[in-house]
Amino acid sequence: MSDDTYDRIELFASKVVRWATHSHVLLAIIVLMTGWAIFGPSDRFSSEWQSAMTVPATAITFLLVFLILRAQNKDTRAIQLKLNEIIAVLNGANNELIDIENMSEKTLEAVHQRYEVVAAAVKNEDSDVGQTETIIVQDLVHEVEMHKNDVTG
Repeated sequence: MSDDTYDRIELFASKVVRWATHSHVLLAIIVLMTGWAIFGPSDRFSSEWQSAMTVPATAITFLLVFLILRAQNKDTRAIQLKLNEIIAVLNGANNELIDIENMSEKTLEAVHQRYEVVAAAVKNEDSDVGQTETIIVQDLVHEVEMHKNDVTG
């Protein structure tokens, strides 16, 4: 597929997602479904009456699931890149967190639990937050190195 075709598909997908998530579309769907439900008894709830809503709704839902998922993945990737840049340029930031989204769920949970300790230390003004952060970073570096060994080993 050429870059031009890919760009057109991407533009189309972005426009559809923006349009589909607009409040006017929700209102139109509510009006349409209400009209469909009111018309049902006069049509004796025939199979044509049911198909008039279920077939298009199924097709549209199927399409929108993939379009919205694609948009969310793109947004998530952009946010991760921005956060990685912030971590990389901040003095004193833990650079081991760059690219953390590619670690295993087990490693992410371990890192999360360690940062919960930091959060608790921040809430407790009597504790030495700097010391706690140092221990956390040392543990995190060890965890990341183990993850790299698991992936390459």
